[in-house]
Amino acid sequence: EVRFGNHLPFPAALNRISMFKLAISAIPIALIGYTEAITIAKTSAKLCDGDSSSINDNKEMFALAACNAFTSLIGGYPVTGSFSRTAINAESGARSPLSTAVAAAAVVVVLLLFTSFLESLPKAAVSAIVLSCIVRLIDVREF
Repeated sequence: EVRFGNHLPFPAALNRISMFKLAISAIPIALIGYTEAITIAKTSAKLCDGDSSSINDNKEMFALAACNAFTSLIGGYPVTGSFSRTAINAESGARSPLSTAVAAAAVVVVLLLFTSFLESLPKAAVSAIVLSCIVRLIDVREF
């Protein structure tokens, strides 16, 4: 059962111990999210433009912070990028932000209309589909 309206965005009591416990979890989540998002942005820029210098690290961090601050107020999940969606966009030749909106609409349609058909699909098959797109993002020569 899902209840609406019972979410409190802030804890009832803020003290040093609870803030320390929160920081122990929040700092690694923020660092991993930022690292993932900046890696995706630079890889995508390199695939599309051939140059990753157009990505501004500070602007990326500010955008992630703003999105995460907003979602924390409404009880959302931490915001970051998606390697698999970026890989699929790059493979399909997408060049504009509109491709992300089209992909999001496609995900909503699939979730609403085709979930019953896809629920019997083995997780290994779904993993293989995602990994086949992601593996093309890895450039071994950079290591």
